[in-house]
Amino acid sequence: MGPLPTFLVIGAQKSGTRWLSVNVGRHPDVFVADRELSHWVPPESAPIETYLEHFAEAGAALAIGEATPAYMMLRPTRLRSSVAEQIDQALPGVRLMAMLRNPVDRSISAFVHHQRRNRIDADADCFETLRTTSPGADPHGLIRGSLYGASLEPFVERFGDRVLALRQDDIAVDPVGLYRSALTHIGVDPNFVPDDLEAVRFSNRTDRSPALDDQQRAVIRERFVEDMEHLSRLVDVDVSIWSS
Repeated sequence: MGPLPTFLVIGAQKSGTRWLSVNVGRHPDVFVADRELSHWVPPESAPIETYLEHFAEAGAALAIGEATPAYMMLRPTRLRSSVAEQIDQALPGVRLMAMLRNPVDRSISAFVHHQRRNRIDADADCFETLRTTSPGADPHGLIRGSLYGASLEPFVERFGDRVLALRQDDIAVDPVGLYRSALTHIGVDPNFVPDDLEAVRFSNRTDRSPALDDQQRAVIRERFVEDMEHLSRLVDVDVSIWSS
């Protein structure tokens, strides 16, 4: 059986979580599981011993973690609180990181992701789908996956400053600064930075994504305004950059 993880990347989906986890895992003092483990996605059924086996090769790593973006996915309040409670009880002192993206862009990316995998009809219109999908009837998380404030609330309430929120935008603007913030948060030397940090990207190619005009983007963005205001009260994230 392996050691307890000391950090989790909990979300958001299609927001650069793989960029974060892969690059953090390149640090000499960090061990990151090589895939999404989904252990804390309800209903959790595998014993904790099975989960910890994924960290058996962590060796002398100072920080040990995994990334499963579905942990942060918006769920009914009872389930969201239960996920946070189970993690806190099983992993004392664990630190959490959430990568956040312009919610309109994240929803478009999620639409593309599921359409390519034939979970959404090939003829479906992206704008109409995002305009009409209800968070309560959203099996692919197109809208609820972008409601960061509601999704993070139970984690912030329970973990406080052990939750670090980061913006995907900064991968392009200041990747080194973002990377060092993450390393500092999980307690390892932030002076180590891979030479090719900026080049390691994982995302849907934007040139193949549906093009929504400014008016359509404004309609979709309106669905997230209240939640973004809630998010800005919860964590130290400037959401003004997502004004379009």
